[in-house]
Amino acid sequence: MLHDRKAHFSQLKNAFPQASIVKDTPSSMLIDVRDEVRLDPWNSYSISLLVELPGSFPQTPPRVIMPYCFHEVPITTLRGGDPEKPKWDPETSSLVQSLRNAFENMMAYWGPVKPPTIASVTEQLSQETDRLLEDLNGNSNCLDAYCYQFPIMKQIRKVSIQTVNEVESLANENCKLHSEVNLLLNEVTTQQKKLSLEMMKLQEADQNKLIISICTPEALIQTLEADLRKLHEQSREIGKVALNAYGSDKKVFEEAFEKYKATSKKIHEIDLKLRAYRASKD
Repeated sequence: MLHDRKAHFSQLKNAFPQASIVKDTPSSMLIDVRDEVRLDPWNSYSISLLVELPGSFPQTPPRVIMPYCFHEVPITTLRGGDPEKPKWDPETSSLVQSLRNAFENMMAYWGPVKPPTIASVTEQLSQETDRLLEDLNGNSNCLDAYCYQFPIMKQIRKVSIQTVNEVESLANENCKLHSEVNLLLNEVTTQQKKLSLEMMKLQEADQNKLIISICTPEALIQTLEADLRKLHEQSREIGKVALNAYGSDKKVFEEAFEKYKATSKKIHEIDLKLRAYRASKD
């Protein structure tokens, strides 16, 4: 994978010969990319896109916008794309393919309508200037009319600029909200995964024999009673061993006697717990 902006531009230049660098600074590189879009075998038009490569490119994805209207164009295919696939992978994504996707999305956005270019805008402004001069030459009263209209048009232009600034501000806020929503969505997804893991642990706990044995008052009483019965049986067996060893094997007798005392102590403790629990239930 290429890791140099110049190398990416060279690769882009091979695919789009009309590509040219508009600005190149350490913080960003701005590239003008032109291509011919063919609607059908008989109709086509030339369109231009601006590509911004930030200083951290290719770790940071490129940004593709339409000139003049500054509408950001997606760099991933919008038809049949994988929604789970990231928009830009610094190791596998190609700048050339991203631009091809952007041109396809641009064509889908505009359809048969030719988007504005600097040439078309210049031509329209030139025509308006020619009309103005023709009007002034043909009728001197037009100058007074234009002078009267000028403050009004200036005010309209001022209001239009304010409106554009407000729309741009709203668009920026929308982008920020979009980022925050994505962060919250990721956080919700993470919490959902944690919750699923906790639910799995709870389900496993429901199948745990030890937890089942004490999960209800009745189960706890039954468990304590069963433990008492087992300890009583163990105590009797240990007592038999101690009696059999008494007088013949002092060491075996002492070991069995110590076990008998420890078992009796456990029996006493569990019996007290069982009595206390039954008393609290009553």
